Amino acid sequence: MNPDCAILAIQQKLAEPACACRGFVAELQHHFDLRVHAKDQHLWSPTLSGSLTPLENGQSLLHGLISPNPTIWTAVAFSYLACFTGLLFFLTFGIVQISLAQQPWAFFAVAAILVLAASVRLASHLGERFAVEQITLLREVLEEIFPSHE
Repeated sequence: MNPDCAILAIQQKLAEPACACRGFVAELQHHFDLRVHAKDQHLWSPTLSGSLTPLENGQSLLHGLISPNPTIWTAVAFSYLACFTGLLFFLTFGIVQISLAQQPWAFFAVAAILVLAASVRLASHLGERFAVEQITLLREVLEEIFPSHE
């Protein structure tokens, strides 16, 4: 279907009282976001963002991305950035301590930062596992709107 009809189909699905998710639609940009209902929202809850690109034959191509909530994704990215910055600082500081024949205590901070980075990574994987059910729910809603004709 063309992008305008597809956006209308998404809006109609979201307007249904029994719809399994909530969403936001930008009609003019042919963009949408699907999220779980607020009562089911958790720290690990995903979002499904999609956009529709018009094709020459009057139909549209759907591009979608299931990802963590943007605020969580930003927090994880900044955590990795902080770990990397701290790692570089304390590695450099430890090398300077060795070159000055001092006790290189900065390498203990490097170990602590590596443990912190591993913890962030583990939390990310746990979040992915917890979100599987909600990812499936968002995908099923999208498949109800746009059934495949294979």
